[in-house]
Amino acid sequence: YMSDDRNPSFKKEELFLKVLVEGEASLYGYKDKNLIRYFYSVNNKPIKQLVFKSYRTPDKKAAKNEYYKQQINNDLKCNSISKNELVKLEYEEKRLVEIFIKYNQCKNTDFIRYKEKGKKYFFLSAKFSGNVSSLLVQKSVTVLRETEFDNKFNFSIGAEFEVVLPFYKNKWGVIVEPTYRQFKSETNAEDESLLRDGDLICTVNYKSLELPIGVRYYMFLRNKSKLFVNILAIFDFPINSTIDFIDSANGDNLTSLNVETKNNLALGFGYKYNKYSVELRMQSSREITKRYKYWRSSYNTIAFVLGYNIN
Repeated sequence: YMSDDRNPSFKKEELFLKVLVEGEASLYGYKDKNLIRYFYSVNNKPIKQLVFKSYRTPDKKAAKNEYYKQQINNDLKCNSISKNELVKLEYEEKRLVEIFIKYNQCKNTDFIRYKEKGKKYFFLSAKFSGNVSSLLVQKSVTVLRETEFDNKFNFSIGAEFEVVLPFYKNKWGVIVEPTYRQFKSETNAEDESLLRDGDLICTVNYKSLELPIGVRYYMFLRNKSKLFVNILAIFDFPINSTIDFIDSANGDNLTSLNVETKNNLALGFGYKYNKYSVELRMQSSREITKRYKYWRSSYNTIAFVLGYNIN
């Protein structure tokens, strides 16, 4: 809505002003959503508003009341500030700061220019997760039936490198999260062989370095509080990992499979407050017997991930 009145309409309020320049001539700023106003003080006199107002003329044309230029001309008299400079002076922080700095320099007085810290776009976090994992292994051309390892609780530890993209209101980020994890379990394997005296025991020792790479989308709630969604591709690098089938009667290792994995995907939903984060992450099924033609496997994990930002 644009007013038809050229004159400003003031009302008394208590506001918290941001100090931009502090000195003989001080400049202050105030921002509330789309409302931006600047204030000033000279020689410690009461703070006054620099007047700027957009309005509509009687013939319905847009116009501006730029009385702030006259205020600066009246109260910040200095040879280094020209009339032409004031005519072109825009009602924006950068230009007003330049004028107030120039005035204080002209008067040869001490002043302080306050600047916001540069916005961070890179974040490093320590990650720790509790995982519930299960594994199913089977061979298609054998008397061996499918072998299922029930849900097993395990831990993983890692680090997250995040780059927040400087557009779309910083809602998107790219993350890389190298993580060390381990899954160890043992179960009885069923087979239809009549020639074996003992039970067939299947053990798995699966250690790997996971490398999830993906994107994050933030939904801001308050200043330091936000929800996020992660979509990740997981590259997995096994470390001396095997699946072994052992005859319990004599301890013979009848079959030993070296773990080799295919990549899989993950979807995570989380909450971040200040430096802390929590996330529930679900992975798609992962094949871990990739190198064997007649073997099939399905490794599944749900993780509860805790994070702490350290930079």
